[in-house]
Amino acid sequence: MRLLGVLVAFCLLSGCVRPRVEHVPAQATRPRAISSQDTWITPTEADPRGTDSLADLTRGPLAPLEDGTFVLLAPDGSPVFAALTREQSLRSQTPHTLAAERCTIAPAGVGVLRLCAGATEGDARAWWVDRSQVVALPQPVSSRAISDVTGDGVAFDGRCNPSEPDDGSTFCWLRRDQLQWREWTAPNRATLLALRGESALLSEPGDLRAVLAHFDVTASRRRVVEHTDPTLEIDAATFAPTGDVIVLSHRTARDGGTESFACVASMATPCTARPLHIRAVDIAFADARHGLAVGANAGELSITTDGGTSWTPIVPSGHPAPSSVALPPPPVGRSTRRLRIRAASTVVRCNTNACVAGRVVHRWPDE
Repeated sequence: MRLLGVLVAFCLLSGCVRPRVEHVPAQATRPRAISSQDTWITPTEADPRGTDSLADLTRGPLAPLEDGTFVLLAPDGSPVFAALTREQSLRSQTPHTLAAERCTIAPAGVGVLRLCAGATEGDARAWWVDRSQVVALPQPVSSRAISDVTGDGVAFDGRCNPSEPDDGSTFCWLRRDQLQWREWTAPNRATLLALRGESALLSEPGDLRAVLAHFDVTASRRRVVEHTDPTLEIDAATFAPTGDVIVLSHRTARDGGTESFACVASMATPCTARPLHIRAVDIAFADARHGLAVGANAGELSITTDGGTSWTPIVPSGHPAPSSVALPPPPVGRSTRRLRIRAASTVVRCNTNACVAGRVVHRWPDE
């Protein structure tokens, strides 16, 4: 027994008993970006490096439609309906001559909402345009008007009568099947981010951070879009092609950098944010499975093919320095109300065939 005690004491002194070490989990690192042969940077006169495939998509206003069509503006301002070919070119058609300056286009079902600057600041003229017809929206129209991507309606912040003061919670709405402006009121002060059918996505100012809310206009029912991680701060949001909500958020990392996350939220449960592995400024989905997130330059791209469950950083092909190619910044909100959460899918825009962001074109391969 005495001998056993001596052996134990010797073992402790000599280190044969390992000291207990507390396990510290390793911090997640950014995965190495994968070179993508389906992603190109289009050339310009100032920077001729890149790939010419689908370069026309990166010039001027662009509206990707859910049927896979892209609508561009011709040099005279007329909408051009273009389809992708297997040869990675565009087959285009200009069904109407609608020349005008200072116009924008936004997806609206099988066509676009064409919004042109009016005679005075804040006023506009607007039309629904598809291949077969041009339908004028009744006056007055605000230059802040937002189109429903399904083509069912248009809405904007404020009263329908521009001479009436804005109370911060009233919105003007026009349904395509009625062609008559009417007002609806949200429970709180808010800014309109997106419209889909009878649903509106709203940014509400909060004490510490903005609140993202889904509002059913007809039922007058409000639901907060929540994260499972309350430490995240929402940057931008919009409706997904499925009708769910795409949320782009971030938090500050321990090293002082920014970590970006994305989630797809249904109205029933809070959404679980997934790391994008890039510093993202915008995000868009092509369909239920495919999406693209973009940063400030072409070296900050990340894609998902599983509905946002996981994201993979990618690097475009055909250009030696993608990080030197700047992408457009998110546009300044058109609303006169204080905007805390931006509308997403403004820098990068997608349909079932491709996503476009500045000089970057990412084409989804045929499956």
